[in-house]
This record gives sequence, C-alpha cells and structure tokens, in this order.
Amino acid sequence: LLHFLVMNKYRTEKILSAKLIDYLKEAMGHGLVNEIKIGYRSYYNFVHEQIYEKLYSFLSEEEASDLHFILAQYIEKSYSRDEDVFLLAYHYNKAQKFEKAYDYFKKAGATAEKRLAYLDAYNYYVKAYKLLNQNENVNKNDLLNLGLKISTYSWMYDDFQKNIEFLIDLENIALDLNLDEQLA
Repeated sequence: LLHFLVMNKYRTEKILSAKLIDYLKEAMGHGLVNEIKIGYRSYYNFVHEQIYEKLYSFLSEEEASDLHFILAQYIEKSYSRDEDVFLLAYHYNKAQKFEKAYDYFKKAGATAEKRLAYLDAYNYYVKAYKLLNQNENVNKNDLLNLGLKISTYSWMYDDFQKNIEFLIDLENIALDLNLDEQLA
C-alpha cells in the first residue's frame, strides 16, 4: 500500500483513488487496516503500530518523504474541517515541505487554542517557531510575534530557566527591530 502510493505519485487522481481503494480493501481483508467512518468521510489506519512501522521501514527516506507529501496533498484537496490542520502540519513536516508545515502548525495552534487545548496550542506554536527560526530568510517580526504567543503559554508548560532564556532571545529580536516596547 505504502509502496503503491509512492510509486504512483504522478498518476491521475482518478486512477490513483480507484487503485488505492482496492489496496485498502485488500489490506482490510487481511486484517491489516481498519476503516473508520465519521460522517461522510472514511479514515483508514493500521490495526497495530508495529505493522505500520515495519511497512514504513521498507521505504527509503525519499520514498517516506514522498508518501507524506502525497498524503498531505490529498488531505489538502479535501480540506474542510479544523481537524485537518493537524494532519496537514504533520504530513507536510514529514515531507520536508517546511513552509507549508509552518503555516499548518500555526493554524493547528490557533485551532487548539479555540478548543481551549492550551498545551496542544503551545506545542504546535513551538513547532512553527522552530521551523521559522531555521529559515535563513526569516521574517523577524513573525518570529517575534510567534515567540510572544509562545511565551504566554510557556510559563505553564516549560521550565523556568528555559523561559528566561527564551524571553532574552525575544528581547534581542525586538531590540534588533527597534520594537523592544512590545516586550513590556
């Protein structure tokens, strides 16, 4: 199934979808995959993490990245619910499409905030911050604003010393931008 997705990434969507459904049905027949129907959508997952891990281990790093990209694109085409941002962030990050991953990690943080899941929001924002900070052409304003958002949660969820160090980093960014009043 995983190999099929990677090897057929350039086929038309109609052929891919029909063949993929055949593979999913076959995997379900062998007891490897479950189908979960929620509303009008079907979700498929391996019945055990070890099955997934073993099959996944046969993929090269490039194939695994391609697989995540295929899944992200497929989910993005049907993107209609807030829950999709979590999957999109995960798959784009694993596909090493960091700009997309950054956007979806930020959206995932905002979605988690709306649900009052503040620890999740914090973790998604931290992932977005790390991706943004790795970018050599980073927009320092975006980095500062995201860092300030993280700092509102980090007092609850992180180590005191780490918080102080993080705030000092934010202060340095603000000073570079002549925006140190934002830290007050």
